[in-house]
Amino acid sequence: MLALKPFVAEGLRAGYRRTATYEAERVGLFPPRIHIGRNAYIPAHETDAIIAARIAGADDAKIKELVADLVRARTPNTIAA
Repeated sequence: MLALKPFVAEGLRAGYRRTATYEAERVGLFPPRIHIGRNAYIPAHETDAIIAARIAGADDAKIKELVADLVRARTPNTIAA
């Protein structure tokens, strides 16, 4: 099963502070939240991919492409709680 992690906690793991996580999401540098009930989550593998890309030296444009690819890969069958 897919590992969903709390959105803000994953933002912190990726190096963003709480409000910066929402700003990064807004500008396309962090994947959008998945709402389940009152809570927001993100697949842990998406955060891992962003961290790996940053370590590899990806600039903001490449991160935006990566985020777009990650979001396109989401399907109802891959997002299950």
